[in-house]
Amino acid sequence: MKKYVLTLLLFLSVNGIFASDYLIKLHISNIQVSSHKLYVLIYNSENTYNKTPFEIHIISSDKEEITNIYSLPEGEYVITVFQDLNDNTKLDTNIIGIPKEPVGISNYSGKGIPGGFNTLKLQISNNNITIPIKLKEIKN
Repeated sequence: MKKYVLTLLLFLSVNGIFASDYLIKLHISNIQVSSHKLYVLIYNSENTYNKTPFEIHIISSDKEEITNIYSLPEGEYVITVFQDLNDNTKLDTNIIGIPKEPVGISNYSGKGIPGGFNTLKLQISNNNITIPIKLKEIKN
């Protein structure tokens, strides 16, 4: 019996050492309080950026500011948040790609053209990182 308990403890401790998920806090602000959902799109590579998210989370927009906690493996990520004002489950843009709905992107100041994955990426390698994203409406 002792042998099984020691084996189980060793297994649990090795799995704990190699666990690679980190808790991050995503703080979203400047939300238009409404029944329209917020979409959190998490990208984990330059090849999939703006095409296929690593994760998608849909949350309510019932407050002006929301902080949610997510668990992510160590790596580089770009996080995009948009408020779907017409409930069609996608970020609407004009003919040249400028968003028509409130949007926010990690590591983006809101000035000028946002840039690509390598400009906007965040390195996730420890717990309790707070990532602020302020939604903005781009007037064109």
